[in-house]
Amino acid sequence: MLGVSRPYLVDVIEKGERSVRRVGPRRRLLIADVLAYRADTNTSGARRCASSPRTTRSWA
Repeated sequence: MLGVSRPYLVDVIEKGERSVRRVGPRRRLLIADVLAYRADTNTSGARRCASSPRTTRSWA
């Protein structure tokens, strides 16, 4: 759904970038936070692609 690995998401949570509720050994995220994270990463990825120079290859 988010396109990131579980260890990466755990690091994001541990850094405090996303709020989480602990239930025993498990972490619970609000769906609104998950969707906001997805929207944030999608827009920042689009900005990265727009700002990066395009390269073309000639296969001659």
